[in-house]
Amino acid sequence: MVLFGAVVVLFRVLRFVLAMVGVIARVVIRVKIDITNGFGIWLF
Repeated sequence: MVLFGAVVVLFRVLRFVLAMVGVIARVVIRVKIDITNGFGIWLF
């Protein structure tokens, strides 16, 4: 029973970490796109 609880907690932590990584990845991609568009506007 203790093991099952530990597995549930581990899964919750894993899901939380994956969610955070997903959010960070989206922000990074958006910033990269903004920088690329900014340079494109600046150069041309």
